Amino acid sequence: MSPKLGRWTGVGVVVALILVTTALTTLVNQAFFAPTDAGAAAPPQVDSLPDSGHAEDDPRAVEAAADPIATEPSAPTAASGLTAAADATADSGESGIAMGAAGDEESDAMEPEPGSGEIAPSIGTADAGRSHPSHTESPEPAPTLCVVADGDPEKLYWNFVEFHAERAADIVGVHLDYATHPEAAARVQAIEECVRSGAPMILATLADPQEIVPAMRAAAELGVRIASFGAGAEHADDAGSLIHVSIDDAAAARRAADQFTSAGVSGAVLCLIPNGVEEARRHICDELRLTFTGGAVDAHQLAATDPGRQIEDLLAAAPQTAGLLVLEADLLPHAIEAMANAQIAPVLGSIGEFPLNKLPFDQRDQIAFTVMDLARFEILLAAAALRLMHTYHPNARFFEGAMIFEGQPNVHTGGPRGGHERPGSGAEPPPGSDGHDHSHDHVDGEGGEDHH
Repeated sequence: MSPKLGRWTGVGVVVALILVTTALTTLVNQAFFAPTDAGAAAPPQVDSLPDSGHAEDDPRAVEAAADPIATEPSAPTAASGLTAAADATADSGESGIAMGAAGDEESDAMEPEPGSGEIAPSIGTADAGRSHPSHTESPEPAPTLCVVADGDPEKLYWNFVEFHAERAADIVGVHLDYATHPEAAARVQAIEECVRSGAPMILATLADPQEIVPAMRAAAELGVRIASFGAGAEHADDAGSLIHVSIDDAAAARRAADQFTSAGVSGAVLCLIPNGVEEARRHICDELRLTFTGGAVDAHQLAATDPGRQIEDLLAAAPQTAGLLVLEADLLPHAIEAMANAQIAPVLGSIGEFPLNKLPFDQRDQIAFTVMDLARFEILLAAAALRLMHTYHPNARFFEGAMIFEGQPNVHTGGPRGGHERPGSGAEPPPGSDGHDHSHDHVDGEGGEDHH
């Protein structure tokens, strides 16, 4: 064979091998990778439709319907899928199921849970665009918390208590039923009414224990969760209280003594007891007498009428009085007026806070310090603890004795150098401001958060 013929023979062999390889590749593709009949005409998927529930309103659905491939019987469109879903719902009488391929809901419906073995439905199926209803039960209504207080609703302290009882109810998630009555019989009636109404929790003060304690104990024996606050911690066990929250009155007296000492008070201190104050509050004067070392402490009980004139007469009778402590914030304006006529203005302090935005700056400056009476925290802490017991301690009826929480109060310092200082410009503050760039959340609800 000539060399030229040999070269052509080699080229022919190579061409033959290429043809054989191509044929084999075609056969393999047809055998293993050819689409099935069901999937041969699978259309391109259409994007999710908006949450209108009407596919015909969406230009993408109209565009898909105009596509000759997408409208073949074997390839249902998103619009036809929505129609099928609507028909299925109408036939079955289902309610509460959203129609339409709604953005995130459609995505959730198409995504099976990991490991579930389910195949996500395509857009063209009857389930497309349906949001499956939740089987979770609706939340139970908030339980009722009855608060029964003994104070005069005209007094600042009890205004604070009611105001912060409402806040506490919002915070701990209860429905508040609030009542305050100075008369013991009215409070007993309120407690009994709470029991009859089915309230699961009662929070009450323990003034007039001879009448109140039996009513509380009877409620506790019927399964009502009981808590108490304010004075009378020694009666909490007998009342069936699970929790009792109150101020440590002795600690309040010590705080006042420290403030008088820090202010350099040297001489007599007049401790003024308001009319109708609880017995425990009276003991503050006794503890102050034991604690304050700068001079004698004279306790004086005020009558119900004209407290300002009484204070003025007391200061006139003892012109060297160096310190003045009022056991109720309501007395502060009267004390400030009386001090204006005194020969020497004593250092003024109070147990309990007064809404400073109700006083002009020159009067605020007369208040050297306020020992906080914990009005807001007693009610909040007691309500939160009682709610906790109600929710997480169903066997609380087997508890014996009350958990007693007696809080040591803090002190809000005042005067020109304290929390009552004027703004740096010397101008009057904006409405709602108390002069040191924050406003109070006091009884009239004006202002914002209190930072005492």
